[in-house]
Amino acid sequence: MTGYLNTALNDGGTVCLLNLLERLESDGFNPALLNLTPRDCKPHKDVLEKARRGEAKIVSEGRNSMTFYLKDYPFPFAFYFTGVDMKGAYRKHSRKDFNRLLDEWQKILKEKKTDLTITVEEDIFSMSAALKFSPVRLHRINSVGIFEKSRLPYPEEFRRIIPEFIFVCGGKFLKDKLEKYYGMDSINLPPQVAFDSFNSGETPGEYITMVNGSWHKGLVIFLHLAKNMPGKKFLLAGGKKHILEKYALPNIRSVPGPVQNINEIYDMTRVLIAPSLWEESFGMVIAEAMSRGIPVIANDTGGVKEAMNGAGFLVEINGKRRGEADFYSNMAYHLGALSSYRKHLLFLDNCYNYRKESGKALKAAEAARRRGEEHYTAFRERVVSLT
Repeated sequence: MTGYLNTALNDGGTVCLLNLLERLESDGFNPALLNLTPRDCKPHKDVLEKARRGEAKIVSEGRNSMTFYLKDYPFPFAFYFTGVDMKGAYRKHSRKDFNRLLDEWQKILKEKKTDLTITVEEDIFSMSAALKFSPVRLHRINSVGIFEKSRLPYPEEFRRIIPEFIFVCGGKFLKDKLEKYYGMDSINLPPQVAFDSFNSGETPGEYITMVNGSWHKGLVIFLHLAKNMPGKKFLLAGGKKHILEKYALPNIRSVPGPVQNINEIYDMTRVLIAPSLWEESFGMVIAEAMSRGIPVIANDTGGVKEAMNGAGFLVEINGKRRGEADFYSNMAYHLGALSSYRKHLLFLDNCYNYRKESGKALKAAEAARRRGEEHYTAFRERVVSLT
């Protein structure tokens, strides 16, 4: 699989991809994650730091590449170093940079002699290289990036080569969106949530929790909830330090990102809220929390409804703001959502209501797990037939 590795492992898309590779490895495939990245970039430095802490094992390192294993993952990761400013290549659409990165990716794939290449998201460079050096080509979509003109580099090139790929979408929302925007059919493979690592506790935590304290994730709603419900305990996990300090409230406990152990966060959580203002492709934290029996209240955006699977509480947000990363919105646009969150939280104060909703969450999570296994089995059989 090619792509850019977020070594902090603090976003759902990265964890989803790694979980998928882990499943493939356990089923007898020989996966590896390949990255083309500048030397001394943040992920490279993070791997070196993880190695010092014993969280990564570097098995080879030279001037042009580094191969390592991350703790808890059985397959190798490889960094191939480039002198190209990759952010600039994406932003400026430089044909010179495109050709150079394409050439570097072609050398990597030629050397690896892969039977199957899975490219991801907006990585047009490895996609183009795979046309020549990979007999079977899949493209995994975990986010809405390829549907946003501002994020998709070299859109003409992307449209030209997509018929040469089999698309794999992380949920029905993305599958439907791909067909609408590009007329492409795809394999539906929702995120591979590691349910076995989550066990419902008999005693719920005490916090109303939000994971990933970003503005586009609905931080504005979280802060106003905490301000208007001073008797409740709130937990913000994974927020940026300067934001946490600026908007500190006495009833908010903050855990700066990246969160090292999400299980510890769920252990402290009574209710999870996911007030995202943009189109979530699925919502891994929603599925994970529900598998612990934690009720979820979330904005009805993107694939969130699919992730909740009939449990929890969906909140409608202002139609004019739907699908926008509405960073510094006037709260007036979201007063209706704020009122709904308050109502649902007060409803869950009742022990009987809480136990009932917790049970619904567990049942929905189990049903989603079974359906996910069916999707994965179909995906694996398709991969076997192609290779």
